[in-house]
Amino acid sequence: MSRRPFATSPIKKAPKPNYPENAPPTNTVPSGQTSYVNATKYFSASGGNQLLLDDVDTPLVTATLITTNGKLTVIPNPGVIITNNTSLKVMVIGSVENVNRALNGMYLQPPTSFSSTLTITLRTSDGKNVQANSFTVVISGTAPPPPPQAPINYVAPGTRSTPYETSYTFPANSVSVYDADTANVNVTVNVVNGGRVNINLTSGAVTTGNGSPTVTISGTQAQVNGALAGLVFTPHATFSGIAKIDLTTSDGALTDVDSFTITVDSPQFGPINAVPAGTNVNRNTPLRLRSYPDNTEFRVATAYKPTLETRIKAFNGTIDAVVSAPPSGSGLLSDGFPAKVLVGHWPGWGTQNVKDISMSYNIITLCCMANSGDGLDNGSVTWAYPGWPLALDVQTVRTRGQKVFLTIGGGTHNRFWYTTRQQSTNLLNSIIPFINSLGGVDGIDFWCFDGSTPGTVLGTEAVYIAQQLKATYGANFAIMLSFHNWPAEMKNLVAALNNANCLTMMQCKYTDYAGYKNVGAVLSTYTTISNESSIPGVRHLAGFGYNYDDTVNLTLAEAQREWDSLVTFQPSVRGMSCYTTATDAANYGTFSSNMKNGKLGNASNPGNAAITGQNTKELVVVGNLSQVNSAIAWMNYTPDPAYFGTDSITMTTSDGTLSDVDVMPLNVL
Repeated sequence: MSRRPFATSPIKKAPKPNYPENAPPTNTVPSGQTSYVNATKYFSASGGNQLLLDDVDTPLVTATLITTNGKLTVIPNPGVIITNNTSLKVMVIGSVENVNRALNGMYLQPPTSFSSTLTITLRTSDGKNVQANSFTVVISGTAPPPPPQAPINYVAPGTRSTPYETSYTFPANSVSVYDADTANVNVTVNVVNGGRVNINLTSGAVTTGNGSPTVTISGTQAQVNGALAGLVFTPHATFSGIAKIDLTTSDGALTDVDSFTITVDSPQFGPINAVPAGTNVNRNTPLRLRSYPDNTEFRVATAYKPTLETRIKAFNGTIDAVVSAPPSGSGLLSDGFPAKVLVGHWPGWGTQNVKDISMSYNIITLCCMANSGDGLDNGSVTWAYPGWPLALDVQTVRTRGQKVFLTIGGGTHNRFWYTTRQQSTNLLNSIIPFINSLGGVDGIDFWCFDGSTPGTVLGTEAVYIAQQLKATYGANFAIMLSFHNWPAEMKNLVAALNNANCLTMMQCKYTDYAGYKNVGAVLSTYTTISNESSIPGVRHLAGFGYNYDDTVNLTLAEAQREWDSLVTFQPSVRGMSCYTTATDAANYGTFSSNMKNGKLGNASNPGNAAITGQNTKELVVVGNLSQVNSAIAWMNYTPDPAYFGTDSITMTTSDGTLSDVDVMPLNVL
């Protein structure tokens, strides 16, 4: 039986391009052109009149450019060979791509005073075929003067910073101006906040206001730049934060305005101890160390950081602190805050100082970090009140045991929400230097997400921002979320922050609800949010409003009434917040102290300092300023048994960076 071979199909090859044999090159030249007498004429892609060539089957071509009058110049590049550039007849050899690069930007220089029509020809050869195309250029008239050119400010990029109360000298040529068509210019250097400027007065420029926040400079560009070469910024005394400088240059008709910033670092002041004078003590007899009646009090007189360590050391005796038991429930919870808190939102930056805010508030949120003005899609923020607050004031508040948050959002932020990584990065890049310039804060209160467009996905970027802040400032850096409404977007945002373990506290500002003075309405709102968020009560705040002179807001009695209704429903609710635009700090404080004392009780007080080394030669106390001073306000020094002679008590207080050491001499009789 015969076998037939398997049938096979021939392997198909790719078809050859259907090019004509030895296809000639092709040229593209512009239609008739015009130019002016004694003016250079350019031919480019951006100008819409570039000369181009092509050849489908030859990798190397020769382009010859010929003008009947004047000179042609092509743009050199490594891929071409150019002969007789800038002449009547220019030859360019190379690949099609590289020859076209040489033709992009080609220019014609007609003969001096030539006023007529000339012809330009592009002749392309692939070695076998030649293609030539021509066009005309009509040259007549006088070129109009160029439009006026605005001055240009130059400010070297990069960040600038200077230590507290220390001048910053700008590097030479890092700030300068230029004007293409005007010899003389007028420049104003204006410090918007935080300091003053000095310039070089020997450049020949006319200046006013040197050494003030606003300096003007007039003269030639060389004179003005000579004055700016000696630019020095000096911060105001006690100022720290981000100072802004505006640079405005005018040539009499047009103006250029640029802004730049300098970060003035927070003060690096160490703690200062107050130690009594030396005294005598009888052997085997304790010495009481307290302010009354013995006038032998040890205390930390001044400190600028919220955590201190004080060591009281004797060499020939022992030390013990006489302290009472802390109030019930006064310890801090794992998030670093008391079991019950009172939050004060403070937007009133008139003549008020953050130090004026009542100590009844455990947390003070400073309103507010606003959109920087770089566009609503930028995401960066800036402080809305230049020059406020000062680092010394903020750190004074923190050392007395209060926490300070920065509020981002609210009306001044235009209800912006974060949806891209670039926006989040811009926010962090703008707010972290500000936090550092204040010497640090304890958290962020986000109001950015109110009124988000329905369907906006919120959460991913908020989590990223929170994680970056916690990575920078520690796990207990607080993230608080404040809002007015409870749409689906807000629910998703709360869930995202909670699932990422980034949400410290949250609050709904009931003041925006029409029925907020009605207990039932407030309780209904809280119940809905509590149930739908599944956030435990210990992370909820009741948001109330209070303006002592505004009848629309809650009275003390109404706030206490609504607090009672919430506590009945959810005993673990963490506390309440009070929003005010009042500038009467005393009245604001009266409301807070009555609310705290009447409803929150001792549980809202921070815990006592940590004490170790009782009845040893070295007592160690750790806490904030008030806690440390409370712990060492009454101590006993007991000489070693049967010891007599000289001794001393050394007090060393450290804030983690700087320290103060003082000695009280003793004579044991």
